[in-house]
Amino acid sequence: MSLTDFIKQPDVTERLKILRPHFTRKIPVPIIVKPEGKNAPIIGAAFDYFLRFEIQRLFPKKTKSSQWVAEHASLLISQNPSITDRIRQETNETSIKKIAIDVHTLVEKTKTNFNEFLVMHNPTKSDYMNIAKNSIILATLDLVIRTGVLYPNYNQVDMFMATELVDLINAVPFDKLLDGGEIYLNPTFDHASSSVGGADADLICGKKLIEIKTTKESIVLPQYLDQLLGYFLLARKYKSTDASFPTIEKLCIYFSRHGYLLELDINQWTSNENFTEFEKWFFERAVKYLNSPS
Repeated sequence: MSLTDFIKQPDVTERLKILRPHFTRKIPVPIIVKPEGKNAPIIGAAFDYFLRFEIQRLFPKKTKSSQWVAEHASLLISQNPSITDRIRQETNETSIKKIAIDVHTLVEKTKTNFNEFLVMHNPTKSDYMNIAKNSIILATLDLVIRTGVLYPNYNQVDMFMATELVDLINAVPFDKLLDGGEIYLNPTFDHASSSVGGADADLICGKKLIEIKTTKESIVLPQYLDQLLGYFLLARKYKSTDASFPTIEKLCIYFSRHGYLLELDINQWTSNENFTEFEKWFFERAVKYLNSPS
């Protein structure tokens, strides 16, 4: 269970619909990085990692980073029966222990590559390709945590995907994405996230909460807005107990294939006459959601 699952509950979706701001949903710019690969979930998660690494390299003193999701993969592989059973089916009885060790080694090697990348002042194209390949491996391992699936070719990299990632990172308008404040990479919201079964956003830059979408579609889907509001409510709840956490004033979506940042003022939600009642109901409903049979 997670925030994503929670906001898909029919009654939650119906209430969220009332709060969605009205604006032109069509993205006003064309795609500049067309999708070449076939695995959209992997490329999206890999770009999240790649962007995170590049931001840390460019702004090391401003960033606060949480642990990588992929770092939990080896432990989950070795301990979760449902995942190990699936791995046995997909890898012809290959040793689960060996796979778990291999996954751990992959993550540790990526950490080494990442730390070397962090101190580079002028990375070459080869350096970027190396980090892109590492990002793809981490994204593949993420699936173990998020979906319980480990691909048999988890340690292999499609070079076309790596090239696409480099094109995506070259398209990032960092001057628009970052506003000079503190940067939280893949932020979680502590006890607030726990209230909905878990949630981790992509990026907080100063007073902007940013969700990254690596999609070929040129439209803002309703579920994107619902997801943003969910993150905002969790951030607001967390802020109430930790004054050092940033105050979110803008909810944003970065469309990476378009190099386009959509910025929406939070008052487009909070000015709605139903907002206060909804916020209270949201967390009350979350308690029932977590306590309901799965």
